[in-house]
Amino acid sequence: MWKGKKNLPAAVLLMSFLWSAAQAAPSPQDAALDNMIAIRERERESLSRKIEHYNELARSKMKESQSILGRLMNLRRNALESQARMEFLEKENGRLQGSMAQLNLSIAETSNLLADLLIKLRTRIVDMYKYSSQERLDVLLATRSTHEALIMAYMLRRLANQDQKVVETLARKADELERSREKLETSRAQVQRQQTELKRKRDEFAATIQRTNALLKDVQGEQKKAKAAAQELMNAQQAIGDKIIALMQEKGARGRAPAPPSTPPASPGTPAPQQPLKPQKKPQQYTYLANGAVLEWPIQGSIAMAFGSRIHPVFKTKVFNSGIDIRAASGAPVRAAGPGEVLFTGWIRGFGQVVIIDHGRGISTVYAHLASASVAEGDAVKTGSPLGKVGNSGANTDYGLHFEVRRNGRAEDPLHYLRRF
Repeated sequence: MWKGKKNLPAAVLLMSFLWSAAQAAPSPQDAALDNMIAIRERERESLSRKIEHYNELARSKMKESQSILGRLMNLRRNALESQARMEFLEKENGRLQGSMAQLNLSIAETSNLLADLLIKLRTRIVDMYKYSSQERLDVLLATRSTHEALIMAYMLRRLANQDQKVVETLARKADELERSREKLETSRAQVQRQQTELKRKRDEFAATIQRTNALLKDVQGEQKKAKAAAQELMNAQQAIGDKIIALMQEKGARGRAPAPPSTPPASPGTPAPQQPLKPQKKPQQYTYLANGAVLEWPIQGSIAMAFGSRIHPVFKTKVFNSGIDIRAASGAPVRAAGPGEVLFTGWIRGFGQVVIIDHGRGISTVYAHLASASVAEGDAVKTGSPLGKVGNSGANTDYGLHFEVRRNGRAEDPLHYLRRF
C-alpha cells in the first residue's frame, strides 16, 4: 500500500508529460492540412520542372528558328545576286549578239570588196600577159619620146603594184575581222556557259529556299506547341499556388481558434494537480477592410509589372501575373500593408523567400522575392511593421517586391486595395 502511494507522483508526472506531448502534437485536421500543402508543393515543383523543360524547348526552337531565318536571308540574298547577275549576262549576251551582227556585216563587206578587187586584179594581170612583147613595143614606139615610153612602163608597173597592195590590205582586214569574230564567239560562249550555271544555281536556291521555309514552319510550329504547353502548365501552377495559400489561410484560422484546456485529466482516486488559471486568448479579428480602411504600400517604388495577363518578354507566351511587381533597391525594408498575423514565412519555388499575412475575413497579403524575413509564423504585425528586406530570390532577375492581395485564396488586383496617392 505504501509502495503504491510512493510511486503515485511519478505516475502523475508521466501522465502529465504524455498529455502535454499529445497537446503539442498537431491535430488530425492540422496534419491533414500540412499533408495537403506538402502534396500541392510537390505538384508545384513537378510543374516547375515541366515548365522549365518546355521553356527550354521553346528557347531552343526559338534559337533554331533564328538560325534558319539567318540561313534563309542568306539564301534569298544569294538568289537576288544571282538574278542580278543573270540580268547582267542577258544584257551582255545581247550586246555581244549586236557586235557579232555588226562584225559579220563588216566581214561581208570586206569580203565583197576583196572579191571584186581580186577579180579586177586577175583581169589586169591577164590583160598584161595578153599583150605580147611586140604589142608592148608598138605602144612604146607610138610614144613621141623615150621619156614618155619610160613613164608609160612605170605607170603600168605602178598600177599593178598598187592593186597588189590593196589586195593585201583587204586580206589583212579580213583576217582581223575574222579573228574578232572568233573572240566574240568565245566571249558569247562564255556568257552562255555562265548563264547556264547561274540558271542551275538559281533553281538550286529556289529549291533550298522552299525546303528551308518548310523547315522554318515546322520549327516555329514546335516552338508554338512548347509555348502553349508551358502556358497551360503555368496556369495549372497558378491554380495550385492559389490552393496552397487557401490551405495556409485555413490552417492559420484554425490556429487562432481557442485551445482546449491544457490540464490533464486526473486519474481515478487521484486529486487533480492545481494549475494556475490563464486567461483564454480570443482569436483576434481584423476588420480594417470592413470599415473602409485601405492597405498601405509595402514599399515605395514604381510598378514594373501590373496585375493580370501579359506577354512574356522572352518566350512571347501569355502569362498571368497574380500581383504587382514593384521596383526597389536591394536591401530596402519591406513593411506590412496592414495589421494581421504572419501565416507563413519560408521558401516557395519560383517566389523565393515569402511572407504571407492573414488579415482576417479571408484577406491575405503575399510578399515574395525577399532577401530575408524578419518575422516568424504566428507573429502579430501592425501596419508598417518590418517584414524583411528586398531581394531577388526565386525566379527573379531584378531587385524588387512581388506583392499580392488574395481574398479567400483568389488573387485580386492589389491596386484596388492600396492607398491612392
